[in-house]
Amino acid sequence: NKQKFTIKTISEVPMNFLEEGGLAERFLHIEREQIVRLNSLSFLDPVQYVYNPLDYAWEPHQDYVRKYCHSRKEVLFLGMNPGPFGMAQTGVPFGAVQLVRDWLQISGQVFQPACEHPKRPIRGLECPHTEVSGVYIFFTLLLSLLLFTLLRLIHHLEIIQIFLYI
Repeated sequence: NKQKFTIKTISEVPMNFLEEGGLAERFLHIEREQIVRLNSLSFLDPVQYVYNPLDYAWEPHQDYVRKYCHSRKEVLFLGMNPGPFGMAQTGVPFGAVQLVRDWLQISGQVFQPACEHPKRPIRGLECPHTEVSGVYIFFTLLLSLLLFTLLRLIHHLEIIQIFLYI
């Protein structure tokens, strides 16, 4: 029972759809410009399939950016080679489908890429497979964040304690 996907890309959406202001909107605008540039690339044989999840999974990606990229961050995680059951499905970096959909509460329509590999179908947020590296990275980042927050709390408590002694 296959779902039907409408083939539509971000390249078909006008540039002025982004609202002015806000960090997330500026970031999305820069990404949009880069997507247009990337879509103009062509590849020689034997390359037959090129997935650009920021193109066909733009809706969940922009939902992610708008929810989690609205303030200054102290750390930026960069990655490459999106996993077939992670960012390739959702447009969300370092994410496994179930975590992106259920824990981060990301939503949006994922369209079918223009040329889809038969062994790597795009099912978006309904993909039943798990990106193992996405789960590992997600929980590693979460643990690191908790540890970082705890260390900052301890640091602040030490400052308060020193202040109280003065």
